[in-house]
Amino acid sequence: MSAKPPVHLVIAALAERDAETAGRVVRRVAGAMAPGAFAELLAVPVALPDAFVRVVAGHGAAEDVVALAGNPHLTPRQLAWLIEAGGDDIRRKAFDPDQPLPFFARTLAEMRAEAEASPDNADAPGAAHAGVPGNAADGAWLRIREADCGADEAVRLLAAHPEVGYTARVRADPAPGWRSRHADLRPLLHDPDVPRGSSAEIAPAVESALALGAVDPAALWTRMSPALVAVQVLAKLTREHAAQFARESDADAMLRPLLARTLGTKPEAWAALGARLARAEVPLSVLLDEIAGSPDGPDGPDGATRAVPTVITASAKVRPALLFLIRRLDIADVEAVLPYLDGDLVRDLIQGHVPIPAEVIELAHRSGHPVLLAKAAGHQHLRDAEARRLQAYEDPALDRILALNKSGVSAAVRREILGGVSPSGGPRRPMDPELRQAVIDDPAAAEWSTAVYSGDPALVCEALPKAARLRRIDQLDVVLALWERGGAQAVEGVLTSVPDGLSAVIAKKAEAALAAGTPDTLTAERAKLHARTKPPVPRPRDQWDYRPDERIREFPLEAQDSRNQWVRFVDPEQLLAVANPAAAALAALPRHCSDARGPEVLAALGTHAVRHLGTEPEAWAVFVQLLPEFAGTVAELAEVCAAVGTPAAGAEG
Repeated sequence: MSAKPPVHLVIAALAERDAETAGRVVRRVAGAMAPGAFAELLAVPVALPDAFVRVVAGHGAAEDVVALAGNPHLTPRQLAWLIEAGGDDIRRKAFDPDQPLPFFARTLAEMRAEAEASPDNADAPGAAHAGVPGNAADGAWLRIREADCGADEAVRLLAAHPEVGYTARVRADPAPGWRSRHADLRPLLHDPDVPRGSSAEIAPAVESALALGAVDPAALWTRMSPALVAVQVLAKLTREHAAQFARESDADAMLRPLLARTLGTKPEAWAALGARLARAEVPLSVLLDEIAGSPDGPDGPDGATRAVPTVITASAKVRPALLFLIRRLDIADVEAVLPYLDGDLVRDLIQGHVPIPAEVIELAHRSGHPVLLAKAAGHQHLRDAEARRLQAYEDPALDRILALNKSGVSAAVRREILGGVSPSGGPRRPMDPELRQAVIDDPAAAEWSTAVYSGDPALVCEALPKAARLRRIDQLDVVLALWERGGAQAVEGVLTSVPDGLSAVIAKKAEAALAAGTPDTLTAERAKLHARTKPPVPRPRDQWDYRPDERIREFPLEAQDSRNQWVRFVDPEQLLAVANPAAAALAALPRHCSDARGPEVLAALGTHAVRHLGTEPEAWAVFVQLLPEFAGTVAELAEVCAAVGTPAAGAEG
């Protein structure tokens, strides 16, 4: 497999329960694997508990301790323990002076020489170390990588400046998955309170820091300034499903209590935020507290009655950030604020690039807000069930939007709308002149193959010569729609205007029906053709038709699935108990650890693996040996190994 299954995560779950047994298991598992294989495994980027790091530091071979130091997810405290155990070899592994510093093409010696040659250049890398006043963390950042920095000094530097444990590391890409990227963490971790120029400048560092566990998400709204940049970064992390922001609900859980405590559903508070967010130089939490406690704010100490603004507005620059915060509210609170939002805010409340949340659709129907309903009608992810609910309003403006929404509404529903079919079952409605003109002006929007069934003579005359070849049953549908909507005169007009639009057989039958003054013969012919029509063969479901938790039950995991986003939405319990093969299920767990779900992962491993494998090292050795080829789940493999690896079972065999 291209993604190494992190077997050491299972041992880490054991270490949290029984460190002494974990020490024996580490030695036995390392011996059961090919030379150097266990050491290579320890460098896999994944967050590990303190207990496991202490076990490896105390019981692992020297090469294992050195290899573990290459794991970029180790905390500074864990790194210090390894340095204390392994000495300067560990320091050099983590902070190799012969390797270029992260994000620079030069080695430490070259950077120091440059700084010493230009002592007046305070901005040069290494200037602080050369004697120019600067950030103390920058000095530690350089010092810990110098050849004469001993292990004891490195431990002291890590204790004094823990951030150096992340910023000065020689490391591989910290975030698992194809979207991961390198980023310079120094501006974020060495100067956490410095105002940021833009979200594009700092967001990559924040994303890497979150994947490494180097920053608490709460720091993004309590320390990062200005507030607008902080909100833009939070929105980007949520939109891109960054580490610790796998779901939108993660951002909701983080920010909703803060918003409820400070702004709530007070329109004057949200209006103040929209007005002040662009120029505020303080962190978001400080700005919200200022608005909530201002004498002119909603909870002002003077008790004066303030006029509630008729509308909440925001500039184009601020609008996306303000809407990101509004979406974090509970839907009932969004409904309370909705009447005060201006048209642009209401329109953009529904995001265009993702499916509309069910609760937002229900809000649109409950409120009847025309802007929300119109945005929903034109949404690319609308789908037919919601399109029919909007069609039931029988609102010409909504029908125009639905009829031209090729990406979100099926051709069948758009055909009904163009044809004036009433959802309530009544007679066809007259053609909307604006819709007719919109189709004629932009035929690609509605498609001639759809417009030909409209029953409107003007559109049918335009569409018949341009539509794809129609079957006889389809031609009968065209004629019957014309008759139902415009009467015999409409059919006669189309036959005269487009004499070659229909096949000779259907044209002859239409002329006979006109002579008889009734479409009954056409209806009977259509019923006869429909009876001979074979029903469409349903498309077989593939794995992408299933929700992630269903997919792992129906399809085996593949090696690349460990890097895909969807595995983050499967609970660790299910990955271990249901997903197969076992190696692919284990390989998916680091994604959960990067989302700060390490305790949940270790608890699941304890239930489905450690509990079965027990304290006998031989069972663990069998587990490691069988894992690459085992087709079942992790829980099944653990049960098999527990039976095979016990001394009693071996004696009986």
